[in-house]
Amino acid sequence: MSSGPWSTHTIELGADAASPRGSRPSKVVPSSWVRAVNTVIAEGVTSVRDHPAFHWRQLSLNHTTVPQLFTDLLEALGDLDGPAEEWDRDVWRPERLGYSIEERRQVAPLDFTGITQSWLRERTRRYMRLRLVRTELRSVARNVHDVVVFSRFIAESRPDQQNDAAVLDRALLESYIGWVGRRTVEKKGPHYGQPVSPGSRIRLLSVISTMLETWRRYGWQPVLPPDARIHRDEYPRQRGLKANFIDEYLMDQIESEENLALLDPETRTLVLICRDEGLRIGEALTLKTDCLKKTPSGRWALVHYKSKDKSFRAIPASRVVVDAIRGQHGRVRERFSDGCHWLFPKVSGNPDGKYPMPYGTVDTRFDAWLKRIRLVDSNGDAAIVNWHQFRHTLGTRMANAGVSGRTIREVLGHTSWETQEHYSRIADDTLRREYEEKYEVRFNLKGEAVKVRRDADLSGVEWLAEKIGRRLHAVAGGWCGRHIARPCPKTAADGCYFCEDFQTDRQFLPIHLDTSPALARCRPVPLRQHVPALSASMNVWPPPSSMSSRASPTRNATSWPRQRTRAAAATRPLRRQPMRADNSTHLAEAAQQRRLDCIARVQAALDSLERNGGPVTVAGVASRAGVSRTFLYDDAQSALLARLRALASRQPTSGRPALPDKERITTKSHEAIVRALRGANRKLNEDNERLRTELAVALGQLRDLRRRIPTQSAAQRN
Repeated sequence: MSSGPWSTHTIELGADAASPRGSRPSKVVPSSWVRAVNTVIAEGVTSVRDHPAFHWRQLSLNHTTVPQLFTDLLEALGDLDGPAEEWDRDVWRPERLGYSIEERRQVAPLDFTGITQSWLRERTRRYMRLRLVRTELRSVARNVHDVVVFSRFIAESRPDQQNDAAVLDRALLESYIGWVGRRTVEKKGPHYGQPVSPGSRIRLLSVISTMLETWRRYGWQPVLPPDARIHRDEYPRQRGLKANFIDEYLMDQIESEENLALLDPETRTLVLICRDEGLRIGEALTLKTDCLKKTPSGRWALVHYKSKDKSFRAIPASRVVVDAIRGQHGRVRERFSDGCHWLFPKVSGNPDGKYPMPYGTVDTRFDAWLKRIRLVDSNGDAAIVNWHQFRHTLGTRMANAGVSGRTIREVLGHTSWETQEHYSRIADDTLRREYEEKYEVRFNLKGEAVKVRRDADLSGVEWLAEKIGRRLHAVAGGWCGRHIARPCPKTAADGCYFCEDFQTDRQFLPIHLDTSPALARCRPVPLRQHVPALSASMNVWPPPSSMSSRASPTRNATSWPRQRTRAAAATRPLRRQPMRADNSTHLAEAAQQRRLDCIARVQAALDSLERNGGPVTVAGVASRAGVSRTFLYDDAQSALLARLRALASRQPTSGRPALPDKERITTKSHEAIVRALRGANRKLNEDNERLRTELAVALGQLRDLRRRIPTQSAAQRN
């Protein structure tokens, strides 16, 4: 082995040194070259190719640039053995195909070596070259991986015929469809071993289907069989899109100035950009230092590169984002002077500011920050959010603020309405407001058109009735489940117990047990037949005597002639129905039991928080115990509220910043609000009772009119 100045490895290193600077990630100082040459000489090899790149990197782990230098050198030497044209290689490097840093960000080289069949690899390269004309580079990289999966299936199912293109027939494709349906997630993680999602299965099938159609269109050889197709109706059914926005309870913690102050300036700026502008994290990381532009109207706009359609877009920028970007630009200028054009440059291994910050860096910082602020949901459980959810949250907030769908689509840069609808979820309050604006005309019992005021006390009740299509009032011993469009069939003799729409549960069992004898005397039909929900709890049947007394339509027909019976029936007064039993005692006992159950649940929730820790708030305790906050603020529960406040003062909160004392609501103010709400509720109950009375009178008049009985008002008019 010769270690002279003209040895093979010296020539190789010299050739790499003379290569254009753009082929290396950053500038290399002379000391790095000396370190690399000495490392090769110490190994006693003739050429750097004698060992793989991993071996050379292990020898220089304590150096910053030498490991990458060996990797670049071996890649450059390997290119010398391959075809001169990048399209003819089995590995396509995006930078050599002319893609910019924004376009090839987080996209690995397109590797076709995983396709073991030479005929399939050649057709796949031709097909992907056509796809790159109008498809995003990241999508094409996923398509290459999908074809690799298809190649692996062919090798497993037809090992003896895989090298012949004739194996590609309908039978093979049908087997592939079933094989894809049985696939499970192979990547280690939370979804490992679970079935592949329908969206991934659709992508695996659609890539092969479109490639086969392209094969036929351009007449590639060999000619495919006519039935070698995958039809669209053979794709699995797509699932509904999940809402992916961040709950407002979590956003209150994320947007807290106290929590944002714990972030480093770079990550804080990224959070503000993703929150207010709705950029994808990859688009935010590739922002230029001159991304802020002023519109002709004098307002600021944020210019960013949209990777989906390979274009630059300008969207309105908020004042908070403008100030944050200016501060970040100043920090970049202090570090790189004017030599870096990235707003978020890479932290290490980037002395000349040539490369932007990778996603892994900001994602690690963001996850560490979420753990530091102890982000929790309304139940006190640890919550996790990701960068892309800020984009969904912005779309949802804009939709609920009344922004038009077209404006949301322009801000988020979507090209289809389906995608925009997935990103903007309508809240129930927004749906109610828009529903009333469109259909605010209602009709009363007289058929007259009326308008329901949105600020009226009954507007919420009326909206709920329209939404669920059921009556809202409770009846004796249960609820009415009849649709609001159907009239109530109840008469004086037939109560709710004998209605097919009557609904009840076990909490009304004492009432039913007390009322069932009266029901047995009123009507000879088993109570179990009319209250199916209580058939397992009640075994009440009318006594045989009451049934036999009315089972026969006539008694002793020979001694009671028909004419005499009719005359007696005409003169005999109507028998009064027995009055319903007084159930106030049972109702009071049931109410007291519900109150004791609520107190027990609150005590259990406080015990759990005191033992395990967690955020102690009125809303959190009420949610855990399944009670309302008004119940906790009631004077009867003052002991519970005192214990809750004492526990909150001793334990740390969930990370949400506490309001200043001057902004907190006082106990006296809160009690005044509760009293006002109770008064409004009392007024609402009185209005409901008055409306029920008026409705009963109107129904009685309607019944009299149908029976042709003159009413008092008609008599006065006559």
